[in-house]
Amino acid sequence: MREKATAPHKRLLWNFILLGAFTSLLGSLFLYLTRQSLRNIIGFAIFMWVICLLAFLSARFKAADQIIGRLFAIYFSFSGWLLASLVPISFFYWLSPLILDRLTTWLQVIVFVIWGLMLIFGLLSVAAERYREPALTWLLKLGRLAPVAYSFNLLMIAILFFSSVTYVLVDHGVLKLNGSNGNKISPEAVRDFYSWHFLQAVPVLKVNETLHWKEPLTYDSGWVGLLLVVFQLLVIVPVIAAFAWFWKHLGKANRKKASGAPWRYPFSS
Repeated sequence: MREKATAPHKRLLWNFILLGAFTSLLGSLFLYLTRQSLRNIIGFAIFMWVICLLAFLSARFKAADQIIGRLFAIYFSFSGWLLASLVPISFFYWLSPLILDRLTTWLQVIVFVIWGLMLIFGLLSVAAERYREPALTWLLKLGRLAPVAYSFNLLMIAILFFSSVTYVLVDHGVLKLNGSNGNKISPEAVRDFYSWHFLQAVPVLKVNETLHWKEPLTYDSGWVGLLLVVFQLLVIVPVIAAFAWFWKHLGKANRKKASGAPWRYPFSS
């Protein structure tokens, strides 16, 4: 009898809690909308209508529920691997100015040697076919986008490494770069210099020409040209090969699906 008597009081307490939470949510939403422009309010309303529409379709149609669930799974998988990619890249972005601004020359050499050895070890895993196949196949088991995230990390870390080394050599007068379009010789400009040369080496796409992106820096020294050749051989060729490997296996998966043969989606976690 006592438990039955207290049950209505519990329900009443939960109703008050839910009412308080709902009221707080409406209050927060009202404060948000009053501080936004009409354009932002309309955008928020459209976003909420899309969410409600997706929820309705998911509840009403089984096929729509499967498609929407698959799209959300792909989105969260992509976001997760994007975050995983940004963590090591962010570390080296933090490390690069630290090396350039705060370390003595000898400490810079030591850090560059360690960094270079780590980079070479990573690049060797995708440089030759006999290493690339088992390494990327193992990464594929971790997630559909793991090979892409790994290759992107190698590329960005390599660009940071080569640009940092080049900037230190330019700063000490060992190498010389020329600014173009009013660009100053800065770590960011040297990073853009290597990024430009990577995009320039990508076959068929002609990214730089399409974007009208002119070469950020120019050079007359053969030593800078030698550094670029090393960058192309050690970084660009293996990274492009790793990306090509991914698309090749994606094409195999699509052909198996089209033929109707039993298969397992190769990029699932």
